[in-house]
Amino acid sequence: MKIDASHGRKAITPILATVILIAITLIAGIAIAGFVFNLFNIFGNPPQISYISSSTLTISSGTLATPGAVAATCTASATAGQSLELHNTGTGAGTIRSVTISSNAGGGTVTVSGVNCVLAAGATKYITFTAVGTGTANPGDSFSGNVVLTGGQTISFANTFA
Repeated sequence: MKIDASHGRKAITPILATVILIAITLIAGIAIAGFVFNLFNIFGNPPQISYISSSTLTISSGTLATPGAVAATCTASATAGQSLELHNTGTGAGTIRSVTISSNAGGGTVTVSGVNCVLAAGATKYITFTAVGTGTANPGDSFSGNVVLTGGQTISFANTFA
């Protein structure tokens, strides 16, 4: 008795099997090369941003205003008494998304969003604060805060008003 194996079934042709095998090999090769040589920036070049020191972190009395009344800009040089100095020692650029300052003075907590300050590798930038409202910070009052980068990294700082 003869069994008919071709009844109702069709196999893929050897040519189609070869094309599929070559496609899978190419995809695997590209993925491995991308991983080994970091072609797709999988590991990234993370920024290493930090504030320089508390001694350079001086915000003048009265600068911290009522919540929502402080503006922040990114500058290449310090503005006397109102700047937060940041330095990127990493190999990749970092972008500052927001700055939050809390104070024991009458100003409370102020969050400045949309700063969009890009720090290239090795660069130093200053976040300059401008009060557009009224505040009652006195010399010796303390403040602390966080600088948040677009990647989620947070840099904390603390000092007293000069």
